[in-house]
Amino acid sequence: MPQSDRAVPLLRLSDVGKSYALGRSALARLLRREHFHAVAGLSFDVAAGESLAIVGESGSGKSTVARMIVRLIEPTGGDIEFNGRSIVQLAGGDLAAFRKQVQMVFQSTMNSLNPRKTVATSLAEAIGRDGVPILDLLDMVRLPRAVLARLPHQLSGGQRQRVGIARALARRPTLLVADEPTSALDVSIQAEIIRLLRELHRTAGVTLVVISHDLALVGELCERVAVMQTGRLVEIGHASQVLHAPRERYTAELLAAIPRGLAGRRAAA
Repeated sequence: MPQSDRAVPLLRLSDVGKSYALGRSALARLLRREHFHAVAGLSFDVAAGESLAIVGESGSGKSTVARMIVRLIEPTGGDIEFNGRSIVQLAGGDLAAFRKQVQMVFQSTMNSLNPRKTVATSLAEAIGRDGVPILDLLDMVRLPRAVLARLPHQLSGGQRQRVGIARALARRPTLLVADEPTSALDVSIQAEIIRLLRELHRTAGVTLVVISHDLALVGELCERVAVMQTGRLVEIGHASQVLHAPRERYTAELLAAIPRGLAGRRAAA
């Protein structure tokens, strides 16, 4: 695995938090507080060329973290650095340059792809003037040329996710953040997408941050695993350690909840 100097990681989160004002809502009365803390005190590094999974049950804050990393939402505390530079205050051309280097693969391809635009149009817009040629993108994600003329609803779920990955790769990013990239797919297609992401990571050198609730899959893709619970980091370490000898009870409970029938799927991935 390629490694950067650990003193200057590709990505660094330092005491990052995200809170939402509740005002006088029913939720505020129920919780008896004015703010909801989706993420609190989160700190971790990701080295260049590394693959990190962020896992946890629904509501743990992992998708909020993904959106803060790519600057879709702003943290309310702490700092996020990319290549040693804070991204929190980036604007204008600096923000545009950052977004070329950091791209996201979304969970719902039906929502992230414009239903009125063909695959060719969606990819051409992502490529811009200096991105990866469109046929090279199709080759990278193993899609046939025929999909270029199709609209999103004319594609299978796996094909749409591959288009989403191709679009994210169009500007040659350094970091790819994938938010639940397989959760909307059936088991056989999940394995195909995991194999594709693993191959891109290994051959193209793309650094990966994968958001997932599915511990049965992340061990096949990521070298390290971070476990979140109610907005906080409870454990982080090498995938083999976290998934086979967890230090925290919460992690062990997550692993125990994996249906036994998924063991074969892990091997297939």
